Amino acid sequence: MYYYLFNKYGHFDCRLTAYFGSAPIVTSDERAKQDIDSIPAAVIDAWRSVQWQQYRWRDAVAEKHAGARYHNGLIAQSIKSAFEAAGLDAQDYGLLCYDQWPAAEARDEVLDEDGNVIEPSVAYQPAGERWGVRMDECLALEAESNRRLIADLAKRIEKLESV
Repeated sequence: MYYYLFNKYGHFDCRLTAYFGSAPIVTSDERAKQDIDSIPAAVIDAWRSVQWQQYRWRDAVAEKHAGARYHNGLIAQSIKSAFEAAGLDAQDYGLLCYDQWPAAEARDEVLDEDGNVIEPSVAYQPAGERWGVRMDECLALEAESNRRLIADLAKRIEKLESV
């Protein structure tokens, strides 16, 4: 009940799967932004070297074996490598997240005087780290890359047709 007071949903120790009836609203008010500019060509060029992949989650394969589904998406470390090869840091563009955490000892739940859970019990968690991607940022680069490619192709077609 009070779990949200102690954990941020989506934080490394509180990953969640959500099913929405419609897309979430994302704040995009210009008044909250600064340094507004077009996306540099070097960023688009680095993005174009990122490959979309098919994969299966290891934990799903361990549980479901051959029944584990394939997914399509991006590999965080591949994005990191592609941007580094271009002399850029993908984290500067909001594409990647990196979480690292210390080991956490197990603890029993804490109850108030009425028996309500104030803090949930927590199982032992070993130290670890995990990379993640911000898919909306990645898809925005994919869209801009495609826009520029389409515009370039349209110019080339127009030039060919004018001959």
